[in-house]
Amino acid sequence: MLAILHLLATFAANLFKSRRQLEVENLFLRHQLNIALRREPRRLRLEITPAPVGRREEMRDAIGA
Repeated sequence: MLAILHLLATFAANLFKSRRQLEVENLFLRHQLNIALRREPRRLRLEITPAPVGRREEMRDAIGA
């Protein structure tokens, strides 16, 4: 019941807000929404896997070691 009264009081107070104040509030809420919906950019994964044993021997032969 208290929540409903609070909602009605807030609604009544919003009727008397200036246009400028509503624009600022709208801008602030849009900014919050953009931050909430922002996704982090995908990062490249650098995976270093050891070469198969046969390849290691081929590389040693190619290098001359």
